[in-house]
Amino acid sequence: MYSVNLEYGDTPLRDMFYAGLKAQIKEHMLAQDFDHAGTTSFRTLAERALKIDQRIEAFRVGKAEINKETKKSSSSAPTMSNSSRLAVGDYVYTKGKDGRARKGQVSAIKKNSRGGLAPFVRWSDGTTSESQFRYLNRDMRPVLASGGAPSAKTTSSGESSKGPAPMDISAEKGKAAIICNKCGGKGHFAKLCPTKSYSGNALVSDEDTDEEEDTSQLNVHFKALPARTSPGKLSTTLPRPFYGWAMIDSGASSCFIHKKLVEEYKIPTNAKEKAWRLRVIDGREIASGIIDTECSFDLALSGNHIEPITFNVANIGRHDVVLGMSWLKRHSPLIDWKTQTVSFVSDHCVHHCLKNPPIAIRGKTHPWPEDQIAAVNGLPEDFWEFEDIFSEDVTTELPPHREWDLAIDLEENAKPKHGPIYSTGPKEDEEMKTTIERQLKAGHIRPSKSPMASPVLFVRKKNGKLHMVVDYHKLNAMTIKNRYPLPLTNDLIEKLRGAVWFTKLDLKTGYNLVRIREGDEWKTAFKTKYGLFESLVMPFGLTNAPAAFQSFMNDILRDLLDVCVVAYLDDILIYTKDGREVHIEQVKEVLSRLRKHHLYCQLEKCSFIVPEVDYLGLIASGEGVRVDPAKVTQAVDWPKPKNVKNVQEFLGFVNFYRRFIPNYSRKARSLFELLKKDQQWQWTDKADEAFCSLKDALVKAPILLQPDPNKEFYLECDSSNYATGAILSQKGQDEKLHPIAFFSKSLTPAERNYDIFDKELLAVIKSLKEWRHLLEGTELPVQILTDHKNLEYFMTKKALNKRQIRWANFLADYNFVLKYRPGTQNKKADILSCRADHEPEEGGETAVLLNPDLFIAAIMTDNDLDDAIRDALRDDPKIKPFLEQLEAGKEVENWTFDNGLLSFNGRIYVPQEKELRRSLIESRHDAPSAGHPGQFRTLELLQRNYYWPGMKKSIALLRVS
Repeated sequence: MYSVNLEYGDTPLRDMFYAGLKAQIKEHMLAQDFDHAGTTSFRTLAERALKIDQRIEAFRVGKAEINKETKKSSSSAPTMSNSSRLAVGDYVYTKGKDGRARKGQVSAIKKNSRGGLAPFVRWSDGTTSESQFRYLNRDMRPVLASGGAPSAKTTSSGESSKGPAPMDISAEKGKAAIICNKCGGKGHFAKLCPTKSYSGNALVSDEDTDEEEDTSQLNVHFKALPARTSPGKLSTTLPRPFYGWAMIDSGASSCFIHKKLVEEYKIPTNAKEKAWRLRVIDGREIASGIIDTECSFDLALSGNHIEPITFNVANIGRHDVVLGMSWLKRHSPLIDWKTQTVSFVSDHCVHHCLKNPPIAIRGKTHPWPEDQIAAVNGLPEDFWEFEDIFSEDVTTELPPHREWDLAIDLEENAKPKHGPIYSTGPKEDEEMKTTIERQLKAGHIRPSKSPMASPVLFVRKKNGKLHMVVDYHKLNAMTIKNRYPLPLTNDLIEKLRGAVWFTKLDLKTGYNLVRIREGDEWKTAFKTKYGLFESLVMPFGLTNAPAAFQSFMNDILRDLLDVCVVAYLDDILIYTKDGREVHIEQVKEVLSRLRKHHLYCQLEKCSFIVPEVDYLGLIASGEGVRVDPAKVTQAVDWPKPKNVKNVQEFLGFVNFYRRFIPNYSRKARSLFELLKKDQQWQWTDKADEAFCSLKDALVKAPILLQPDPNKEFYLECDSSNYATGAILSQKGQDEKLHPIAFFSKSLTPAERNYDIFDKELLAVIKSLKEWRHLLEGTELPVQILTDHKNLEYFMTKKALNKRQIRWANFLADYNFVLKYRPGTQNKKADILSCRADHEPEEGGETAVLLNPDLFIAAIMTDNDLDDAIRDALRDDPKIKPFLEQLEAGKEVENWTFDNGLLSFNGRIYVPQEKELRRSLIESRHDAPSAGHPGQFRTLELLQRNYYWPGMKKSIALLRVS
C-alpha cells in the first residue's frame, strides 16, 4: 500500500523500502509482547511501517544527495537524513574481543563527551556504552561511523559473512553448484536465503550463552516415544521413553538433539547421506560442528501433540533438543510471550499431530532445573493435559475468594489480645526473615496494623531444619468452633474394599489454597521483630482450619465421595474396582475439578495407577490393609523410654495401629501403669517386656481384609480378669477366616468384679459397640463365637440381673447367633484369651435355655412394632397439626419427624391405638429377654425408646406385676 503512494519508479529505492519493511516485520513478530491472534500488534506494525515511508519520502526529496552520500559511506561517516539514523529501540550487533557475536539495543540518544548527539547501547552483558554505529544501511544492518561496515570474515569453506547470522547448516558441496539447504533453490547459500528468519541472538554452541531474556526462544517439556512411523528411510526404536526440554528457536534452521542425550538413552542413529557443518551466530564454524548422524522418534509435547521427527545429532550446549525453523514453518504455532504458552492450531497439527482439541502448552524462556525436570518426569502420559496442575511456579499465585473462605467468628464480648515477642537466636532470625520475605513475595501475608497480635515460635522438623509457626492459642480460645467433622481413618480405609487401582494426589501448600474471609484478616496478625503481619490465606494453627478445609474438599468432590474417591484434608485417593481405563477417566475427572478450583498438586508426593498405595500411614491394596513397612522400621528403632513423656510418645504412635495388634490393651498394660498420676517413674522388667512385645507385634502385623457387607461376619470374643478382646473376621477366597480388625480394652475396677459370665458377655457387648457401623442391621446373622457354653443361651434365660437386662435390650438391635466353640479352637495369637487357667470345659454353668432360633425371631419385634406405629400414626387426630407443620419444613418445639416416625424429645410417639400400646407393653414385660419385670421396671424399659401420654396408667390397667 505504501509503494503506490511513492509516485516514482526507482527500482533500488523500492527494493530498499521492501527490505526495510521486512526487517521491521521480523523484528516486531519476534518481540516478546507480540500477539499473533490480536489486532493491536498489527496496528503497531503499520505505524512502524509508516516510519519507513517517511524515510523514503526523505530520499525522494533529496535523491541525488542521498546517492552521493551513500557512495561515501565506506570511507567517512554518512550524512543521511535523521530518518535513517539509529533510533531508540533499534538492535545493533558487533563482534566481541573473543570473536563471538555481541547484541545490543539502543537505549537512549544523548550528548556524548564531544558534545554531539550519539546513540547509547545496552549490551547483552548488561553494560552500556556509546555506539560505534550511527546509521542504518539498506539491509537494516548498522554501518560503522568510523570507516565502513564490519569487515567480512572468511570461513574455512570459503564463504563470506557480512554480519551476524543465526545458527546455520551448509552442505559440503563443490563451488560449481551452489544449492540452498534451506529452500532448495539455486544460486545462494542457506544463510543468505530470503525465506530464512533473522534472529540476532539465536546462538547455540558448545560454549555457554548469555543468560538474557530471549524473545525468539521458548522451552517446552517433551517426552520421547518409540516412533509409530519412521519418516524418510529411517527406522529406529527407542529402548525406553525419556523426558527433557526442547528449545523452540526461530534462529535455528533445522531440528537438533544433543549428542549426550543420544548416548545416555542409547538412541539408534543413522548416517547422513552427506555431512553438514554447524555454524553459529556470527557465521563461524565450531570445532564440533560437523553433523554426520541423525535419529528419529516420536516427540510428544504435553501428551497431546505427537509427531515423528528426524533430528540432527550435535553438541548443542545446555539444550536437550532444538526445534528450529523447519519445524516452525511446518506447524506455525501461536506463541504468547506474556504467558509463555504455545498453541498448535494449524491445519497440519489438527490433522497429523493432535490427539485432542488444541490446548495451550506452558513453556519457559529458560529450561527448568534438573530437580524440577525429574519431578515432571513422574507424570504419566495419560495425564499430560493436566501438567499445569503439577507446575512448580503456579502455586505462588494468591487464590481467589470463594464460598469456602475461612471465617473467624469471635465469641460475644471477645477482646483482641496480643502475645509477647520471644527472644530468638541468629539461626531463628535468619529463618524468620526468609519466611516473611517468601510469604510477602507470594502475597500470602501483608503488613498489618491489627490490635490482635499472636507471637511466633520455632519448631524443628524431622530433617533438623527450623520452621516458623504462629501461636494462635489466644485467638483460638475466643473463636466460635466449627464442628464440621473430619472423616474417621478406619471408615475411609474400609471404602477401599475390592479396589484394584489407586491414584493418590497430594495438594501443594495445603491450607494456603483457602483464603481468609474478607474482613477477618486482621484477626490472624502475628508479631515479629521485623514487624506486624496478617495472613491472607489460611495458616496452620487456627482452630477451624481443618474443618473449613475438609468442608471445601467434600463440596468439590461430593458426588464422587465413597464412589471412587476418599479425601482426608489435602490427601485425595482415587480408587477403582474396575479396569485401568475406567480408573484413568476417574482420575481425569478429579484433576479437572482441581483445575477448576485453582488447586495444585505436589507431584513428588503423588502416585498414579498403582495396585497398592500408602494412604494415611497404611498400605492399601486389593488384598487388604497392612502396616506401612517404614512405620515398622520406625517402631523397631524406637529408643527405650527414659521418662513419662517418652512413653506417651511411643503409645501415641503404636495406638494408631492398635487395630493390627492382637490384644493390644493387655500388651500395653504395663506401659499405661507408668502414666498414672503420682506414680514414681521406674522402668521395670514388665514395662520393658511390654515395650518389646508391642514392637514385635507391629513387625508381625497381618494383612487385614476389607469388610464385605454381603458376606457373613464372624466375631470371636473372650475376656480375662483385666481385659476383653475380640477379632472380627470374614471368609476370603480360600474359604478360610481372615481378620478384618482386632479390638481389646482394659476392664475398669468395677468391671473386674463381674462374675465370669458377665465378663464374657461384656466382651461381646464391647466388640459390637466397636464395630457397630459394620454389624448393625446386617442381613446375614453375625456369627458370635465364644468358648463359654452358657453364653450361647443367654437370650433365653429368665433369671437376669439388671445389668444383663440392659445388655439384652442393647442386643435387640443386632441380628446375630451365639455359638459355642471350645477354647482349643478359639485361640488366635493370644487374641481372645489371656487367662493361664482358661481351659475349655464342655458344659460349664447350668444351661437354662430355649432354642437360639427363638431369639432371632424375638429381636425383630421392635422393627415390626415400628412398622405398626407408622401405619397408625396418621389416624391419631391429636398429632395431625404437628405432622402438617413438620412436613411443611417448619420447626415444632420438642417434636421431630424422621423415617415415618414422630418423636417427642428423641422418643418415638405411639398413636392412640389400644392394641398397639398393649403390644409394646407386652414386648417389655412378657418377652423371654425381658425377665418378667414389675410395673416400675416395665415403665423404665418402655420410656427408653417410646412415649405417649399416660404411659404409667396404661401399664397399671394391664395389671402388670
